Amino acid sequence: MTCLIYGADEKGKEARLRLEEYYKIQVEGYMDTYKRGQYDELPLLQLDEVNPDTIIIISVYSPKNAVNIYTMLRQKGFLNLFWYINLRGKIRKRTDFFQDECVDLRNWGDCILPHLEIHISDKCNLNCQACTHFSPLFNEIGDDFDAQIRGLMIIRELFSCVGRIDILGGEPFLNNKIQLYLSKIRELFPYSYIQVFSNGLLIPKVDESIFEIMEINHRSP
Repeated sequence: MTCLIYGADEKGKEARLRLEEYYKIQVEGYMDTYKRGQYDELPLLQLDEVNPDTIIIISVYSPKNAVNIYTMLRQKGFLNLFWYINLRGKIRKRTDFFQDECVDLRNWGDCILPHLEIHISDKCNLNCQACTHFSPLFNEIGDDFDAQIRGLMIIRELFSCVGRIDILGGEPFLNNKIQLYLSKIRELFPYSYIQVFSNGLLIPKVDESIFEIMEINHRSP
């Protein structure tokens, strides 16, 4: 199997290293919106030089940029598209690059919302003076699960996919419905990349069942 990486930068080099060193998958070149010539001792190929059936790994940080590149490539007839999102490559043992380290874009469709944030807790277990969510002012979670889900269902009707979904607080792990959120969000958005943002202090106290739910729902089908 061979593939190309879209993104001639350090993240693209990281993706190549993961592919070739850990998964023994050959990278035949890079693609980039602005750069030409060579990068990382491989050719920088143009769209008209690439077979539309080629597997292309979009290696960018920004969901907006990922969606823009995806849309451009899809309009040119490229369908075997993946978004490399692993930031370090050392989180845990990997078995399948395309399943474990990428978001599969082959089912994203034509109308994508790049980024969505879901706020599930006003309250936080810290009292940071410069909190941008004003969490030190709140003593209650302040969450309405049913209303949140109704809003998400409207978004699902408006867009074919959401690129990245961030679950935020306050501190999300203070909400005892976090398992329900994780399962329902994955059900509504099966092809999105989902993240939970936490300050980490509650991690040692979190019930193991929550991590099991996170493991089940962290990847698209």
